Amino acid sequence: MKIDRNSIVLFLQNVRDLEVSQYILESRQAQEKQFYENKISSIQTKPHYKSYQLPSSNDQEGVFSFCLIGLAFEILTTILICVTGMMNGFYAFCFIIGFLAFAIGAGCNIPDSEEEKERLKKSQEPEITKYNDEQYRIAQKGVYLKQSLNNEWTQKNNWYNSEITKVETLKNQFYSMNILEYDYRNLESTIYLYRYMRSGQGSFEEAKNHEHLERGIKQILSKLDQISSSIGNLIYETRCVNDQNRYLIQQTIQQNDQMLTHLQSISSNSQEAAYYSQLSSYYSKANAYFSLANYLKHR
Repeated sequence: MKIDRNSIVLFLQNVRDLEVSQYILESRQAQEKQFYENKISSIQTKPHYKSYQLPSSNDQEGVFSFCLIGLAFEILTTILICVTGMMNGFYAFCFIIGFLAFAIGAGCNIPDSEEEKERLKKSQEPEITKYNDEQYRIAQKGVYLKQSLNNEWTQKNNWYNSEITKVETLKNQFYSMNILEYDYRNLESTIYLYRYMRSGQGSFEEAKNHEHLERGIKQILSKLDQISSSIGNLIYETRCVNDQNRYLIQQTIQQNDQMLTHLQSISSNSQEAAYYSQLSSYYSKANAYFSLANYLKHR
C-alpha cells in the first residue's frame, strides 16, 4: 500500500505530540510525588513531651563523692603540714582545692526526700505544662496537615493517571494502524522521524535508516528534557484552543481534514481508503484532547 507523504507527516506529528505529552505528564507526576513525600515526611505528628527534671541517685552519689574528695584533700594536706611542720605553696594550694571541692559539694542542694522532689516538680510544672501543651497542638496540627496533603496528592495523582491513560489510549490507536514499526514507537524516535520527514529530506524508509536514526536519537536523548519542554509549549500554542489562536487552529484542522478526505476519495483500493478514514478519525480525537490540554503550557 502506497501512503501519501503528507499523511505520514500528520501521523508522525500526532504520535510525537502524544509521546511528548505522556513524557511531560509522567515527569511532573514523579516530581510532584517526590515533593509531597518530602513535605509529608517532614511534618511532626507525634508530640515531643518534656518530663520533670528530678535528680537521680547518680546525681546524689556524684555530689557525695565530690564532698569526700574535697574532705580527703583537706585531711591529707593537714597531715602533711603536721608531719613536716611547714606550710609551703603546694600544701596551701592542695588545702584550698580540697576546701573548695568540699564546699561546692556540700552546697549542692540535691533533694533526696519525696517532699523536696514534689516541691521541685511544682516549680517546674508551669513551664513543662506550657511546653507539652504546645507540643500537643503542633502534633495535632501536623496530623491534620499530613492528612490534607495526602488527600491533595491523591487527587493530583488520580488526575495524572487519568490524563496518562487518555494519552496512552490515543497513542495506541495511532500505533494500531501499523504505519510505524514497534522499534520506533517511542518518544525519541517519533521526534526524530517527524523532524526528518517535515524537513522534506527523503522518504519515510530513508528516515528509518539506522545510520541516520541512531545519530539523530543520540542528539535528542542528550537534551530530552529541554526538547520535550519546547515541543510541549509548541503543542500548547498550536493545538490547545484559546481566544488568541482559535481561528488558526480551526484553519489548520480544516486543511488537514480536507487533505485526508481528498486522499480517501482518490484511493486506489479499499485498504488505502480505510487507512485515511481511520487516520482522520484518530486525528479528530487527538484534536479534541489537545484542545483542552492546558497542562502543556510552559512553566
